[in-house]
Amino acid sequence: MGAYLEESKDFVKNMQALTTRSFETFDVRAPKNLKEQRELGERIVAALQRDSLIQIQKNYQEDLLTAQALLQNRKFNQLPFDGKIKFVSDTTYTGYVFSGEEKKGGQYDQVEVYTVFPHFDKDDELVKTLRLPCHGEAVYPSVEYKNAIEAYMKATGNMCDQLIEIIGLGLGLEPNHYLSKMVRDGFHHARVLRFKSQKEAGGSSNGISAHSDYGFLIAASQDDVGGLWVRPITNGEKRGRNYLEEETTIGAYNDQPGWAFVTPTASVWTVFVGDMMELATDRKLKANLHKVILNEEKERFAIAYFHEPKFNQTFLSVNSKGQKKEIVYGKHLTNMYTKAYPNRSTTKRIESEELIKNIDRLPKIS
Repeated sequence: MGAYLEESKDFVKNMQALTTRSFETFDVRAPKNLKEQRELGERIVAALQRDSLIQIQKNYQEDLLTAQALLQNRKFNQLPFDGKIKFVSDTTYTGYVFSGEEKKGGQYDQVEVYTVFPHFDKDDELVKTLRLPCHGEAVYPSVEYKNAIEAYMKATGNMCDQLIEIIGLGLGLEPNHYLSKMVRDGFHHARVLRFKSQKEAGGSSNGISAHSDYGFLIAASQDDVGGLWVRPITNGEKRGRNYLEEETTIGAYNDQPGWAFVTPTASVWTVFVGDMMELATDRKLKANLHKVILNEEKERFAIAYFHEPKFNQTFLSVNSKGQKKEIVYGKHLTNMYTKAYPNRSTTKRIESEELIKNIDRLPKIS
């Protein structure tokens, strides 16, 4: 049996070696003028269209903030289950998600998450009067955790603002374009992640099933264990549009060849496009398909930051029949979370009180 397990580990390592892809790293601080920004943007757009993922260089301060945030992630997950499960709210999805709670396409993922949505006081008009879903007081396990995660998110958000401006220039837009305006004061948030080892998960290798992310631009940091796989864009391969009711990316190509292992690299964010940015760019950039496979022996820690549009940002989609439909980001987000967490108290309150309808009370931003 021991020999068989060793052979299995060697097989996985060999597969990673065969399917590891080199992803380009860019420095958003490098351009000195508009011409250089546009040239960098064109290179970044080409890389996203080809590989579906890029890496962005961090400086020393950003590295330090990342290390502090990952440390708090690790410390929190050393708590017993009873010490973690109490951090749950019925007004917002900020809080702890236990392994096996998150559902995608009928499959439960082996990942623990601490979701961090924007904080809104209970007397805020959006909470008290409009009663919007996903809005409420953010709960944190400690002041140290809150400070570390929020500092990391602020630094990552600043990078994303720069990157989105540069991407737009690479798409031929003028400075201060509509993509940058969409994410100004957006519903930015994070998913702080801990993945079990296969050993701890009873032999299961599924960390997170294949999917695209619901948001705009996603920037992730990970430790040195590794487990992220992405699906580079191949000519002729059909990609579902996750923002259309009749299409999905959940589970897409999950067990088929064509995935590339993202080797952990020091001092970078791994960055990719989400559903809403695909829609906003008229599919010039396509949402990244990715999944997580658990390491055989080691747990893994990561943080995925979502740089998002405003909650009431409106997009226009066109389905395969040419039918047009308005999509409001807040509704798309809420639908993704209620589907992922059908048994969570937050979801039950949203559904029983029909809170998603309250989003229509907000003025639309197009």
